[in-house]
Amino acid sequence: MKAMPSPRKILEDAYNTAIFEYEKDRGEQFLNQLPSSLKYWMSIIGEKPDKHRATIAVLATLLTKKVETPAQDIRYHREDLPNGFSGRSYDTKYVTPFIKEKFGTKFAMKESGWLTRSFEKAEPFHLNYGGQISPENLKKAFLHILDEVQQSDGDLAKKLLIALFIYLLRRKHEIDKEIEKLVSAEESISIEKRVMISQIIQALEDHFSIHNASRLPVIAIYSAYQILVEEVERFRGKTLKPLRGHVSPDYYVGLGDIEVVDENGEYFEVVEVKYDKPIDASMIMDVYGKIRKRKVKRYYVLSTAQPYIKIGEEAIVRDLVIRIMTEIGCEIIVNGVISTINYYLRLMQDPSRFLKTYTHNLEEEFKKRSEVTEEHIEDWKKKLNMFFSQTSE
Repeated sequence: MKAMPSPRKILEDAYNTAIFEYEKDRGEQFLNQLPSSLKYWMSIIGEKPDKHRATIAVLATLLTKKVETPAQDIRYHREDLPNGFSGRSYDTKYVTPFIKEKFGTKFAMKESGWLTRSFEKAEPFHLNYGGQISPENLKKAFLHILDEVQQSDGDLAKKLLIALFIYLLRRKHEIDKEIEKLVSAEESISIEKRVMISQIIQALEDHFSIHNASRLPVIAIYSAYQILVEEVERFRGKTLKPLRGHVSPDYYVGLGDIEVVDENGEYFEVVEVKYDKPIDASMIMDVYGKIRKRKVKRYYVLSTAQPYIKIGEEAIVRDLVIRIMTEIGCEIIVNGVISTINYYLRLMQDPSRFLKTYTHNLEEEFKKRSEVTEEHIEDWKKKLNMFFSQTSE
């Protein structure tokens, strides 16, 4: 009896074929040979796959399972469904780690594509599946692909897995090109070129106002801290923890977006950034709930909103800050993101260094996460060009 291929071998074979087809003609000939309906549905799945990581993970898992076990109805993706299997476990063990390894974290879920509302419903992936997969055309594409695969065999599933990897390769190379452009812009900045703090602040204010910019203020504040921990005496011996990505509450283990620890590993300074949300009493109480049993010297709650404290709650926020300091000894500082960065820039020996640090971090986040996009990159490049032309006159 012929042994079934392992999930890892199925994924490796599909990936190697996708590499071959991509290098030949970007996969055009291979994709054109798919049945017309599947070619159309796959093109929807393959459009900006870094924006639909959960769908990519789930589809890759189900296609891999179909190749491994052709008799399995892959639409029954849970063990509590009739003759079903655990798609989530299969994804967690084989597929998501493979996507991370070959394509990077920008295309992969933290653990599994099933950890979203889109795929959590305990019902099979039939055409009338009620889960909240969005947008609607993505949902239709996903369900129609599974419907056609289930009416076929493992060979079609293998072809579609290759096609999926071709689309991932295309997008990965597009992103790599964007990164090359960003690096060129970064290298054009000379640390010796001085720019005014007011220019940097204006650029950041404009930059933070573009579409889906919630991650940008976090990166900017983190960039400032990278410089401060090197230059400011207060941070001597302190360690800035790595910048983490956005994670669901179930997997959140830290205290804030940015964390500085002391020589004993205890929290010295923590920063939480709110995007376009004024700070209110409930946010301060949330902070209290996180830190009341921890040793934290200072905790910043910063907002990009103007005003940064919710109108009508200024007094209660101030009272809560005082009460928390009295009770547990943690100083909570409530402020605006821009005014905080403005102050941090004044502490730096050379504020123009911030530009290079922020640009580098933007590049790294663009590599890793979908929250930083080409639009953000292009917008910041324009800001850099503006600085370069102004300071070289």
